[in-house]
Amino acid sequence: MQSAQVWYLRKELYGNSAISNLFTIEYKLQSHIDSQDYLQFYHQIGKPWKWAERLILDQKKLDYILQNPLNEIYYIFENQERIGYFEIDFNQQEPELQYFGIIPKHLGKGIGKQMMQAVFNIVLQRDQSSIFLHTCSNDSPAALPFYQKMGFIIYKEVTENQKIIVY
Repeated sequence: MQSAQVWYLRKELYGNSAISNLFTIEYKLQSHIDSQDYLQFYHQIGKPWKWAERLILDQKKLDYILQNPLNEIYYIFENQERIGYFEIDFNQQEPELQYFGIIPKHLGKGIGKQMMQAVFNIVLQRDQSSIFLHTCSNDSPAALPFYQKMGFIIYKEVTENQKIIVY
């Protein structure tokens, strides 16, 4: 366990919440996700930030999440290469952006802004007016400033112990 500062953020969405309609990426909703492929990709993206939550789930819980139609997982492609993904959980009254990540070698290229625009578009298409997420001090140092730049506002801040995996 490791102590971490955790920030909960929310963004109110409006019809004009999209940044632009010009995408250099392609995003595809996944179905029938292979759990081992998913975990490998999750690990590839999250290893620098010690993502652990999905790696320590038992197989039954992971399969439930991956096959739940209200937990939408989108893979991001650029030039047919899978370079990132995000997950939106629609199981709650307000959607939650559960994961949002890019393979480290593709960071800093503006892909995150396009991915977030895709998230906003998807949420708006479901007639939702807001989305929330949380991030923590164990995540990329660029995560919190990025979310704030994208219009998310901190509404809660706590300190909690988190399970991490030491590589």
